[in-house]
Amino acid sequence: MSSPDQALFSEDVRKNCAGTCVLTGVRGRQRTEAAHIKPRHAGGEPDVTNGILLRSDINTLFDNWHFSIDPDSMKARFSPDVLSVDKDLLQLEGKQIDFSRLQMPINIEHLRHHWNKFFNRHVNPVIKNALNKKINNYEKRPVSSNIHY
Repeated sequence: MSSPDQALFSEDVRKNCAGTCVLTGVRGRQRTEAAHIKPRHAGGEPDVTNGILLRSDINTLFDNWHFSIDPDSMKARFSPDVLSVDKDLLQLEGKQIDFSRLQMPINIEHLRHHWNKFFNRHVNPVIKNALNKKINNYEKRPVSSNIHY
């Protein structure tokens, strides 16, 4: 995106979010950035409905799929890798995001696209590992010799 387009997108998103990070409530212009929900390279358009205002560090995590918002519950989710290192983010994990204050609603399908990328990178492998451990533990159980037919 050219810088005039980016500047316009940023200002539109900032206005739509009332200059406030949707997750943390931070308002400082120097500490917030407009995030594309669905990246441009994936077909996301530079439209206010494809943007949210995030604290700069959270935006970096969002851009790299270490933070997302569950489109069904509207709760904030961080990757296990990030939560294991940055304990301060634990207070934001699972926080309900209130998008009702936005002037224009965000595109939920774009949010679902972002969530699916996040889920497949972080949540799905954790679930698979937990299931595999459960299966392995089940298979290692001794077979009872007092089964009667």
